[in-house]
Amino acid sequence: MKKITIITIIYFIISIQFTYCQVSFPKKTDEKIIVSDLFEAKWFENDSTNRWVPSISERIKFDSSISDTLRTKIDTIFNYKNSGNDYKIILTKTFKLNDNCHACQPVLGIIELMSNEAKDSLIVTNINKFVTHYGTWGETPNKRSIMQLCEDTYCVKITEYESGMGQEVGFTSFFLNCNKIFSIKTYDCNYDAVEFDYQKYKYASKVYFEKNSKTIKVIQQGTAPNKFGQIKKINKITTFKFDGEFLDKISTINIKK
Repeated sequence: MKKITIITIIYFIISIQFTYCQVSFPKKTDEKIIVSDLFEAKWFENDSTNRWVPSISERIKFDSSISDTLRTKIDTIFNYKNSGNDYKIILTKTFKLNDNCHACQPVLGIIELMSNEAKDSLIVTNINKFVTHYGTWGETPNKRSIMQLCEDTYCVKITEYESGMGQEVGFTSFFLNCNKIFSIKTYDCNYDAVEFDYQKYKYASKVYFEKNSKTIKVIQQGTAPNKFGQIKKINKITTFKFDGEFLDKISTINIKK
């Protein structure tokens, strides 16, 4: 029993050491080097990609085979301040190297880093190579930004559109700690899907953080079908509260003019 106890204690101490082992880079490190190191990839200057071979578990996520090489590009870099600290978020997009599917969605990856002024370094706080598929027709969405969720929390906001049979729909999603926490439809237009004007509708929504009430507000305006299928004007505010993990709807107000 003594041997088992000692071994258990040693294992526990080693586990604690690894738990608190932080990956960091010198503050002025080029983002392509950060992605290359974290993805365990090789940088190719000719097409600005990091190429890497996925592990067995990663093959399942990326739907790839043992012979596949994946290529990852930097999609967007955000730098922002929060509570006096400097943060950097790197969005990546990953494809299969020899994939000719022009209609396929790339894979969103997120790397989150925090600046350590005392050590003049960037500490990796979160990384997820595979967050979700996003974009359409081989391209990533063109609307993405950093958005405030509450007084001391910021997230990545991405709006993407999909179309088919003459109808276009847009969804806005929020990503925190390298995971999607919420998604809401923010655009819908059927103008090219129906023949008669009385069947047509179109609405769009604005999403923002309201500092006075400390809530997320979605303002929806335009026209949309009601529960009876009749096309009516809409002017609606939906309010959400961020509770640390996701957005919870707390109210919906219809504005009458």
